Amino acid sequence: MSTSEAVTRGIRVRVESQYDPTRSRPQQNQWFFLYTVRVSNESAVTVQLLSRHWVITDATDHVEEVRGPGVVGEQPVLAPGQSFEYTSGCPLTTPFGTMHGAYQMATTQGERFDAQIAAFTLSEPLSWVPGSGSMLADELPGFLYRLLPFRQHRGEEVPDVDHLVPDL
Repeated sequence: MSTSEAVTRGIRVRVESQYDPTRSRPQQNQWFFLYTVRVSNESAVTVQLLSRHWVITDATDHVEEVRGPGVVGEQPVLAPGQSFEYTSGCPLTTPFGTMHGAYQMATTQGERFDAQIAAFTLSEPLSWVPGSGSMLADELPGFLYRLLPFRQHRGEEVPDVDHLVPDL
């Protein structure tokens, strides 16, 4: 799970993301991530969330921008002290990526500003044996080997990863 938080002009945007294995198909290069956003108005004025702008970057540095009105079909109005929370999802063709962006907000006086959404990661988790402090030896190489094609695609030199497997 990844979290991020930013405050712009008293508008706090907190995000938590997590991998959704039930909607992912790694064998078909399909990974799905959920993210929950909480927008809190800590300012002294009422604001409305008008639109969203997301910048989504995958493991190959492919960037996709998403813009649209409101969030999950709503343009919530937040009085001082109020919050709005929603959950949405993001599909990727790589096992990891990042998201960041902004919400365009408007005050009741008509002033508009962008409330920043700090960067957070979207990442397929690695498994480990609880209490052992290390990952399962048979899972780490698989995860690393799934990442190698994305590094090769970017033209990076790919290191030997066999030495990274922990001895259990």
